[in-house]
Amino acid sequence: LSVRSVSGRHHTHHHHSSAHTQKKRRGNLPKHVTDILRNWLNAHVQHPYPTEEEKTTFMQQTGLTMNQISNWFINARRRRL
Repeated sequence: LSVRSVSGRHHTHHHHSSAHTQKKRRGNLPKHVTDILRNWLNAHVQHPYPTEEEKTTFMQQTGLTMNQISNWFINARRRRL
């Protein structure tokens, strides 16, 4: 009887080293950030597409990147529709 197979457990810790190191990792954005974006979205349900200027304002208000803001709106529109 070989006990080796039991004691030789492989501890696989998944350390995903992210290539693009941004300040924040994935996960939910802080509430005040989603509040700002969601409030805008609620006010523009008919045309939920912020202009570049509006996105720039969001960047200043939220500290997110243009990419993160664009993605949030893409996902939000997908959730809405």
